[in-house]
Amino acid sequence: EERVARARAEAARIAAEEATRRSNFLARASHELGASLELEQGMRRLLELVVPQIADSAALVVDADAEAPLVYSRFESHGRLQTAHLAGYGELPEAMRSALQRVVREGLPLEGETVCYPLRIAERTLGALALTSGQSSSSLLPQDLVTLQDLVGRAAIALDNARLYSSLQREIVRSREAEESLQDANRRKDEFLAMLSHELRNPLAPIRNAVEMMRRLAPPDPKLTMAREVVDRQVTLLARLVEELLDVSRISQGKIVLKREPVDLARILAH
Repeated sequence: EERVARARAEAARIAAEEATRRSNFLARASHELGASLELEQGMRRLLELVVPQIADSAALVVDADAEAPLVYSRFESHGRLQTAHLAGYGELPEAMRSALQRVVREGLPLEGETVCYPLRIAERTLGALALTSGQSSSSLLPQDLVTLQDLVGRAAIALDNARLYSSLQREIVRSREAEESLQDANRRKDEFLAMLSHELRNPLAPIRNAVEMMRRLAPPDPKLTMAREVVDRQVTLLARLVEELLDVSRISQGKIVLKREPVDLARILAH
């Protein structure tokens, strides 16, 4: 009975230590994954969490349904661990590549010589995490696989948040560029209106002077007088339109300041 009690106590101690280790690991993982909203930085941190603590090498794919998904890998090279951004699945070892593609396609975990879990958000597969080591998953303890599944669930949420943040940032940049383009087009329009107004204004003075000379020097002729008055009215109208164009241009460029003051409304209506 004493041996049984000691065995139970030892088992309880080991279980408590394992629970504490798992809890500490997941707490650190949550902190690391939530420390940045940069998607690629989050992918690097996830790989650094699992290699070499859980596996010897790992690969991670995000935006798996995109035309050019993000693929990162962490592995040992010349005695040093390094994390690399890959051009695609083709740069991965065959076993890891096929595991990632299968899990992304089916959305189901794969446990074998290569352990691979999908990164799922609701019913959507965001990507997948694949790990390999010197031992197969059958040699891993059940709690190791549970810890890995919990880690992948947290990573899926963190990476999806980072992905959404990156998309939002791109939309903000595109909106800002579109706004700047519209402002530039508006500025060019104002400059064109100002130039057009000045160019239209220049010939009006000679035409008005010619009309005045006709009024003073031409012989009295009803038809000539009518033609002269038509020209005079149209020149006056054109001059008013040009002035209004100039006013619009000045207002757009901030060259006109409106000053408010009390007025006699009755006197204005009287006129």
